[in-house]
Amino acid sequence: MNKVSSLSLLIILGFFAINFIISLFLVRNRFDSQQRGTNFRQVKEELKTTVVPRHDFINILMITLKNPGLVNKGEYELEILDENENVIRKMNFSGFNVGDPSDLKFQFSPIEDSNGRKLMVVLRGKVPSGDPIFIDSNENGEIAYRLYYRSTNKMATLTGLTSEWKEKFLNNLIFFISWFIFLTILVWLGIKNEKT
Repeated sequence: MNKVSSLSLLIILGFFAINFIISLFLVRNRFDSQQRGTNFRQVKEELKTTVVPRHDFINILMITLKNPGLVNKGEYELEILDENENVIRKMNFSGFNVGDPSDLKFQFSPIEDSNGRKLMVVLRGKVPSGDPIFIDSNENGEIAYRLYYRSTNKMATLTGLTSEWKEKFLNNLIFFISWFIFLTILVWLGIKNEKT
């Protein structure tokens, strides 16, 4: 192999090594699960959704809200309840926090034993505004959300990263094979052009 090919290979391997180190040691909040929405519905009454985290230390909940024309200034409350309907986390926000549309990030102290628990997310208006506010929800009227957890154990994080990559690879096998063939052809053409 000549110097250019060796340097290209070294750059590619370095890129993957840096990406791996950043993923393992610098990223603290990792994706847990989500429920996708299909449409926006007006928040009129109390809305409830059950979430079942796949990891311990859940600490971020993101929901998508819409404040048309940014005119709603009402006061709202988001609660997370345990299986016995005890409030374990509670956060307040107002229409001032909501864009047209925007993702609202609710960050709270980690729920240590959240893995596999049925938690209830409740959204309600405290001081309603005359102007409507809308929330992204699925066809059953449940709140669309994304959950994140705080990674605390590097070995568990490493295991999780490998299983996530394996799952992504198997679910997108045609994509990865196509890219591998494409990159192989590019490298082969590069080596062939260097020799001439």
